[in-house]
Amino acid sequence: MHASSGNKPTLRLVRHLARTGGTVISKCLGSMDAVMLLSETHPEATDRWTNLLGQAQHWHGLTTPQEAKGWAKRKLSYADVIAQLNLRAEARGKRLLLREWTHLDYAGVPFAPPTMEPMATRALEGGFSLRVVDTVRHPIDHWLSIQKIETMRALTLDAHLAACAAYARETGDIATRMTDPRAHKLVKYEDFCADPADALRAMCEALDLDYDETWDSKWADNRHVTGDTADSRGNRQRAIAPLTPRERPDGLLEACLANPDYMSACAAWGYDPEG
Repeated sequence: MHASSGNKPTLRLVRHLARTGGTVISKCLGSMDAVMLLSETHPEATDRWTNLLGQAQHWHGLTTPQEAKGWAKRKLSYADVIAQLNLRAEARGKRLLLREWTHLDYAGVPFAPPTMEPMATRALEGGFSLRVVDTVRHPIDHWLSIQKIETMRALTLDAHLAACAAYARETGDIATRMTDPRAHKLVKYEDFCADPADALRAMCEALDLDYDETWDSKWADNRHVTGDTADSRGNRQRAIAPLTPRERPDGLLEACLANPDYMSACAAWGYDPEG
């Protein structure tokens, strides 16, 4: 396991859009012994919608309330705070894993207008050697899951598909930006559900993490994660299994097939657009 690459420290990211299985995947990765997961981190959300320093303090003991106040007073940047936390995790023989809040960038609803750029990644990639896992879900099943959440119903189908297409471009672009092709992995949520152990091994290899097989006995009780842990079919279960496909309303497939963003995302991620 390598702590750094060249002169840059190594930092590990897992990224996904909302309602694509990211919470349960993060629960599994975060339950591994060597991992300290910070959940839904973002430069614009350190003390607003998600509490980066609160997680670091209460979940992992990486900072104190006094330190957090001092960092805020000094107006440390997101990247500088992450650098401090990363060093402290490494000093304990642990690996910091950031679950990036990608939803804020690509969909935004109901929090902020999307920028269609991964702002956390952009803030970090200049100062760190990144290792990245992107997890995705079929855009139609993803959309049907979004429709179950009242606060996200302001997102239109066209906006959803535009977010998927933009994120698909980023998942391809970051693979070309990284010096080590083994440091990026794209994982389908459907593949994770079919064989979670195999998918997690692949993620750990890309992230340069020791695979801890005891995750299977710990993930369901892991509360050190943010997200829809109580309002998701998958997260109400204590066993990981493929979800029963949701019924598709009449006309949905046809509307998607006529949308170039849908076709682009399916092609980039290897999904059958008719499926």
